[in-house]
Amino acid sequence: QFTTISTTQLYDYLEGRHILPVNSILITFDDGLLSTKVYAYPILKEHGFSAVQHIISSRTGRFEGEQVFDGNGPLQFFTADEMKQMTDVFQFEAHTHNLHQFSKGAGIALEMSSADIAMDLQQNVNMLTDAISLAYPFGHYDEDMIEAMKEVGLLIGFTTNEGYANMQQSNYEVNRFGITENKTFEQFTSYVKGVNWS
Repeated sequence: QFTTISTTQLYDYLEGRHILPVNSILITFDDGLLSTKVYAYPILKEHGFSAVQHIISSRTGRFEGEQVFDGNGPLQFFTADEMKQMTDVFQFEAHTHNLHQFSKGAGIALEMSSADIAMDLQQNVNMLTDAISLAYPFGHYDEDMIEAMKEVGLLIGFTTNEGYANMQQSNYEVNRFGITENKTFEQFTSYVKGVNWS
């Protein structure tokens, strides 16, 4: 009974140009991890769902071709070839080129000028071609990040703040619900059903 939507549909909704079907959801994954190809991709495909993968483009070149997933090894990231294989399910969006790093307890982008952030984001966008959104690394962002996003044509900023996407907030401060191993199935269903989740 649920309809998965694209970032473009979400943007048009946030701008008041599009009415979404009842029970619309946007499923997002951050980082472009190979584990989501193994576990999420087949299930999404089986149910006719789409989802968004926010890609750290500097990490897609760590390996070429198709990888063998190793759940006990270091994190593995999609290659460009693997991304091409999954366009029937995944839409690829921005997660910076090389700013997914910590410095002094926060995302490194918070130490940078909007011009330097824009240079990084441009590399990210060039690799992805159709990206209109950015998931902030670690959920950290500031006015320089937003200014840089606008400069390179990104229209939506996804935070790690828990809540529903709504037209009352800036398009650069879109809420999401984080679903991790620490969330119960009951919490998950309450988010999806839109019941009291506090």
